[in-house]
Amino acid sequence: MTQKQQHAIDTIIAKLPAKLQETYRNIGEYAISLGYKPTLKGAQQQYVLFNKTFPNKTNRTILKIVADLKREPIYAMEIRFFANTFPYPLKFEQALKSYNKLGWNFPCNNCEHCKGAQCYKTILNEENVKTAGCISLIHMRNLSAEDVPDIQEAFKNVNNFYMSFLTDPAMRNKDYYSGL
Repeated sequence: MTQKQQHAIDTIIAKLPAKLQETYRNIGEYAISLGYKPTLKGAQQQYVLFNKTFPNKTNRTILKIVADLKREPIYAMEIRFFANTFPYPLKFEQALKSYNKLGWNFPCNNCEHCKGAQCYKTILNEENVKTAGCISLIHMRNLSAEDVPDIQEAFKNVNNFYMSFLTDPAMRNKDYYSGL
């Protein structure tokens, strides 16, 4: 980890409540171990984005940690986990249901960006529904140390998906959801 990356992590973690610092640091450091680079953003350095540039020069974000002292609560974590096997872990399902309740769900249009391959699925009214397309980082609440393995698994799956999807033209044309 470079000095600049360490500074980004340390700056954002220092703003978090003490009980969350180790959990958020573990998640951030795992993203770094997969090659994602943390960058401080915002006028008052209130969030860190974890981005990675893939061999085809495409940039993707896997994690955002927010510590904005003007908000309540002051902290937030947003992650990508669309590549996990459905059904998702309970905490992830709860996050998607919150996302839907807020009216942020939208159908995927098989856009050129992801060809319908980077959508989250959730169960609404006893049927599988695609929701929250490829541009979405999903807001996670009330994270604890017990959630770290699920989040690390999610990051590993998303990173592996990106490695295949972004570097192999045949993968970009595959219909990933033909068997919902």
